[in-house]
Amino acid sequence: MDIPHSLVPAETPHPTETEAVPGVSTAVGSRRRHYLPTLDAWRAVAAFLVVGCHAIGSVNNWHIPWTGALKILIRWQPRLFGILNGSLGVDFFFALSGFLITYLSILEANSSSGFRLGAFWIRRTFRIVPLAWLYTSCFLILTWFGWHNAPIPKGNVVLASYLFYINYILTRGEVPILLGHLWTLGLEMQFYFLWAVVLKLCKPRFIPIAALIGISLVILIRATSARTGIGWDGLRLESRGDSLLWGAVFGSVLASSSVRQIQSWLPCWLFTPLLLLLVYVADQHPRGFATSEPFLCAILVTLTVIHASKRPFLFMESRPLLFLGRISFSIYIWQQLLTGAGAFSTGTLGTLFFCPPWSLIWLVPLAWISYRFIELPGMRLGIGLAGASVRRV
Repeated sequence: MDIPHSLVPAETPHPTETEAVPGVSTAVGSRRRHYLPTLDAWRAVAAFLVVGCHAIGSVNNWHIPWTGALKILIRWQPRLFGILNGSLGVDFFFALSGFLITYLSILEANSSSGFRLGAFWIRRTFRIVPLAWLYTSCFLILTWFGWHNAPIPKGNVVLASYLFYINYILTRGEVPILLGHLWTLGLEMQFYFLWAVVLKLCKPRFIPIAALIGISLVILIRATSARTGIGWDGLRLESRGDSLLWGAVFGSVLASSSVRQIQSWLPCWLFTPLLLLLVYVADQHPRGFATSEPFLCAILVTLTVIHASKRPFLFMESRPLLFLGRISFSIYIWQQLLTGAGAFSTGTLGTLFFCPPWSLIWLVPLAWISYRFIELPGMRLGIGLAGASVRRV
């Protein structure tokens, strides 16, 4: 989901990466121009919500010796779903992506060379594609060896997985469960492509207006989907794009406004009531939750960013959270294999590696290896190619 994504030099505007944003470095805890540490903490939270939801969803397949504990988990499973809300985790991932992409793009637009559309697309492609394609290829290899939880997908599913439009075919029932989570990457890639055009065409001061117009259109499509049939499944850009656009609204405001002014609009004390409201919305799904949940995610992210140096939020820059946030994209990608969807039958060696709770032990080490040897090289390659494309122009 930069879908889930670390802040890396791939998004660094022209000033050096150690240059502070005027009026921002002490206010939002930013150590470098392109890096807002608080966002990594939220990525860790989002990853935890997704992993917890998927693991609890497969609790009937868990293999643990304490049968009493397993019975308690099964009995509390519906209540745990209200706490470990995977949809909420995805909305946080989306809000973070929209916030960061828009924030950095406006900084770049305000620099001497301006926003570079081609370079943006190249960086985003090499941020997501290498790991997504590796995972999809691993799945196809499993199908080749006849793994029972990796049925051979149809050609259109394979194509949709590699070309990032699986969110438009997921509800047909043709997509194997081990590929199902790729719908979020499809939606993000579609958003990046279209939103980058808006960022290029609009002056920075008009970006919040453009984002609000997009949000209004998404809400309208969702509200009329019962009659029109458009966007009815909530997995498509036209019916879920507001999850990213709310982040874009607040990211553009932060990039273009005084931090002190934003702090006056969003005082620190608002965090607790807004968080409690989000918990209620995510758990109870009141009328309009599809609109209110992404809005609350985006405003909470913004509030913690602008008040990052305040004592209540200092823990969000702790090393464990920043580490987990940095590898959160890899956590999201590989968790589908390790949270129960890829579980082997009882008594096989695969139980240790693919069936919770034991399989969760391997998730963080696997994600770190994936980040170190797949994500980082891909991002560096994207940076190099983006820079080369600019020099050729």
